Amino acid sequence: MSKYLFRAILAVILSTTASVSAQEPSPAVFVNVDEVGGLTAEGRIPIGGTDLTIPVRFHNVDDARTFIRNAYYFQSSAVTIEDISVKWNDEYMWGFEQAYYLDCLPWNTPPCYSWFDLYLDSTPITRGLGGFALAGLSYEGTGLPADFDDIACTFTLTGVSGPPGAILTMDSTWSPFSGFWEWSGVGTNVSWGGPYDFLFERGSSCSEPYTTCWPQPMKPGIYDNDRVLNVSIFCEDNDEVDLASVLIFGKIPSLTNDGVAWIEGDSIVTDAFLMRFLGCAGFRPLTPEGVDDTYFVTYVKNGTEYSLEGNFVLSFVWGDVTFDGMVSLDDVTFMIEYLFGGGPGCTLDGCKVDELMDVDQSGRFDMLDVGALIEMIY
Repeated sequence: MSKYLFRAILAVILSTTASVSAQEPSPAVFVNVDEVGGLTAEGRIPIGGTDLTIPVRFHNVDDARTFIRNAYYFQSSAVTIEDISVKWNDEYMWGFEQAYYLDCLPWNTPPCYSWFDLYLDSTPITRGLGGFALAGLSYEGTGLPADFDDIACTFTLTGVSGPPGAILTMDSTWSPFSGFWEWSGVGTNVSWGGPYDFLFERGSSCSEPYTTCWPQPMKPGIYDNDRVLNVSIFCEDNDEVDLASVLIFGKIPSLTNDGVAWIEGDSIVTDAFLMRFLGCAGFRPLTPEGVDDTYFVTYVKNGTEYSLEGNFVLSFVWGDVTFDGMVSLDDVTFMIEYLFGGGPGCTLDGCKVDELMDVDQSGRFDMLDVGALIEMIY
């Protein structure tokens, strides 16, 4: 049985269990970030960059939780992260591996089970800068104990870097299985203490205003805001800027005609609409190499107009016609249905991007593209 099929079966089990267990009206589970490692004494990210350790605490008030399902991601308009990993707290018997390490096995006398003896997983997710979905399911195990109040897992962010004043945000996100958090006994009614913002030091190096955009590289379809590009202005005197004057020019015009901008931390942020620059008048036709282009953001400060130039990158997973961030059999099925079953072409929010189905770059779409896609998968 493939891991994907196994996870699909588990999804059905979890969803079925959830439908009869989500009865409790008030939160009995609280999830919060504990003391973060790698920050300065003032609680900022050092200008030169750092590694961060972010512990996540589970506080379970009453009943044991025989299944858990939650997810977290990181986002920023300017910050980059080399690697994100997560590790369950090995002081406890979360899953089979921890139980094996502690010599707690089902064939012991008396039998001994881990908390989530049927399934325990941490699945990478691609939203924003990345993150993980965490899930556990018990069969003979007790699940999360009723009085648990400790660090459950710790995220390690390696190579965190960004400009002075930039913000890195950690927040909850959808679970790949169901689209939401869910715990036995409380359903989706889990209290999350976030979002948590981690601010870079401003420092003396912030001398000249500049602009960046997020997400970079942008990959359509795998973000909740997959139609919006955020553009930021750093190192400016924010209080002196007319926020209604902030506009983006190039092939990525502002989301609205009259400009909408806001102050976020030490930066000014506005946004652009993806379909404005992916449509027929934008960067077309698309190629496997993606798009690497420039944009300009203008604004008025104290009656004088200023202009900054930035760089924008739009990338694709070629052959990912379902826009889930990877190439899989779902894409093969989609292409076959399009060829022989009258299925829809490849579209993103109503805009046709059929060139993504030309996997072999022959200039046309046929069964050879389906074959090329299968070769990519296997």
